[in-house]
Amino acid sequence: MGKKAVKKYFSAVILTITIFLFVIILVGLYGGEVSPEGNTLRATATMLLPIFVALNLLTLLYWAIRRSWFVLIPLVSMACSYRYVGTIFQFGSKPEDVKYDLAVATYNVHRFNRDATGIVSMEVVNTLQRQGADIICMQEFDNAASGDVRTVLEKCKELYPHQVLSKDLAILSRYPIKESKAMPFEFSNNGALWADVQVSKEHLIRVFNVHMETTGISGNLHQAAKAAAGQGGTKIDMMMQEEVRGRLTDSYVFNGIVRGGQAVQIANEKHNTPHPIILCGDFNDVPYSYTYLTLLGQLKDGFREGGHGFASTYNGAKGLMRIDYIFHSEGMKSVDYYTLDTEYSDHKPVISKITFHSEAQE
Repeated sequence: MGKKAVKKYFSAVILTITIFLFVIILVGLYGGEVSPEGNTLRATATMLLPIFVALNLLTLLYWAIRRSWFVLIPLVSMACSYRYVGTIFQFGSKPEDVKYDLAVATYNVHRFNRDATGIVSMEVVNTLQRQGADIICMQEFDNAASGDVRTVLEKCKELYPHQVLSKDLAILSRYPIKESKAMPFEFSNNGALWADVQVSKEHLIRVFNVHMETTGISGNLHQAAKAAAGQGGTKIDMMMQEEVRGRLTDSYVFNGIVRGGQAVQIANEKHNTPHPIILCGDFNDVPYSYTYLTLLGQLKDGFREGGHGFASTYNGAKGLMRIDYIFHSEGMKSVDYYTLDTEYSDHKPVISKITFHSEAQE
């Protein structure tokens, strides 16, 4: 086979990949608009969108170098992916001396890594307080190692005198809490909690703290790592890795169906809320998933307004996943939105600094 024939064959392979990526990206972008139940392909495509978008960029470069009109295919894909890319990456750098009216933090504290001394829990609260957080929403707050949650809350009262707790969820606030409600999910250890917070005379807001059904990713990735560490890469090791990868996808899709039902429950509660909303927590799902879109509804994703750089909130999966969020109603604006690198949990704390000023409506 001559060089010319090899080039043609290679280009045909790249063209096939380009067309496949075009189709699968569209499937992933719109996959979150329907329930994952009975739509395994769409849910999986949405989960893997970052990979597909990155590969699509490579095909764009290839066809641009070749100066081929086929470059239009990945260009259209990138144009369609514009809003999705904005949920995981924002240009610009962190602003300095930003003016804001309210700072909200959400953090899956992972039971403070089972610390029985109470030192880690207080350090977490102090760290977020130093970031200016007025309201802190925590998931997996129940420190089962010490059983001393109430003591932790008492120690926090000087900084955050207004508190509500439900199962493994906590909302700590500098401002008065007028009313609250726990929303446990049926047949699940997870749930949601909301509190009406009187931020000022003019602003009574409802803060939702949610912890959606787990992805099952952590356990499966741990097993995959153990299999990959098998001596010599034997056939058994390879089979085990393949099995774990299969379980990873299956658990994500199945639990995605569960999360979808939970998201609908919260969306219904949102619909009946008479106050502006801040909704945050550990969604255990990726942007543009059914869970993400259902919880977002008419709210605004704070990262799209005030974020900068790559949005990663989970330390597992090579630090490539965004599964923790802060949303807010119209009439507010996130002027700064960022995560902190900490070692207290397998998640990163997320902070959104919000303004109520009139320019938030522009």
